[in-house]
Amino acid sequence: MRAQELSEAHRFLDGELSAPETERFKELMERKPDIARYVNQIRDIDSSINSYETVKAPPVNFPSPAFSGITNLLTVRWRIPAVPAAAAALLFLALTIRVLLPTGTVMSDYQQTSLRLVYFSKAASTVSVVGSFNGWEREIQLLPREDSGYWVTQITVPPGEYSYAFMVDGNARVADPTANSFVEDDYGSKNSVVRVGI
Repeated sequence: MRAQELSEAHRFLDGELSAPETERFKELMERKPDIARYVNQIRDIDSSINSYETVKAPPVNFPSPAFSGITNLLTVRWRIPAVPAAAAALLFLALTIRVLLPTGTVMSDYQQTSLRLVYFSKAASTVSVVGSFNGWEREIQLLPREDSGYWVTQITVPPGEYSYAFMVDGNARVADPTANSFVEDDYGSKNSVVRVGI
């Protein structure tokens, strides 16, 4: 059964077809027994679901003193000064996270994602990359893969969206031709964009 026939079968079962469409679909079911069988199976499932007894929950009547107790509890919470309460909550959260993390582990270790960058050029003698992941300051060298022309590096970054460009032979700034999207920087250069871990 094709996707269009499946969609039309569900529209037929839901009563969404016009009168002429309904007639055409009935003719289609006569010509194709697998569609008729499918429609009948769905009808059987629907009727068995509808045959279950519906049980209604009894109404819940809370006595009014219970509500007054809750109201008083909420009032007490609002009487606590907001700044000290927030500071205490943050301190508790920080201590809890510190206790739960293994010794020597930094929280940012859990948020790091690996980013592999590949560039192809048989003519290049050096290839590096700069990008927003390192503040556009320090070039990260790509290593050649034998004589294949492929240059590769793998870096660890927090999840996010990064723009970057390759530096070929130290001076030619080149966007990654395999990137899915690009952005122009303030100087009119085209940079590649990659999303990592999001």
